Amino acid sequence: MVDGGNTFYGGLAYDVHSSLVDQGTKNLRHTLQRLADQINAPGEDDPSKLDLDETLVFMSGDFGRAPVAQVPGDIPGGGSDHWPYGFVTILIGGPVQSGVVGGIGPDGYAVDYLQGSELRAAMLAALGIYPFSAQSFAVGDITGATTEADGLDWLNQHVLGRT
Repeated sequence: MVDGGNTFYGGLAYDVHSSLVDQGTKNLRHTLQRLADQINAPGEDDPSKLDLDETLVFMSGDFGRAPVAQVPGDIPGGGSDHWPYGFVTILIGGPVQSGVVGGIGPDGYAVDYLQGSELRAAMLAALGIYPFSAQSFAVGDITGATTEADGLDWLNQHVLGRT
């Protein structure tokens, strides 16, 4: 699902700044409920729904929100500006095991975070696609990796939570 599940309350879309908490959370709740409605519950075998053993769900935005208010007057009503230094990405299902990687500190900056290349390489690995080739990622794109085997092992353990 891309965009289609959202109801734009009060004519607002995603870039809501001053209405993020009030209006943005309504869209998030609606989106997550629509997703949950499309996933087989444990023991359910509805072929029209997603089987999380066979499906990888990826949820992300392209930026977070600043931990402080914007300069008054930048946007009517103030609000919170774009923030590329810490935001949440969620992977559910497929070969992903439970767990949390990283976090966002009280200052709004990511702590123990993944690089974008690491997340994308992990998703390729999760889908059974070898992530290291001239067309995709190099060993140097993965934290601490010196060989492709090291990189794949790091992605599997650190990002996907599997051994």
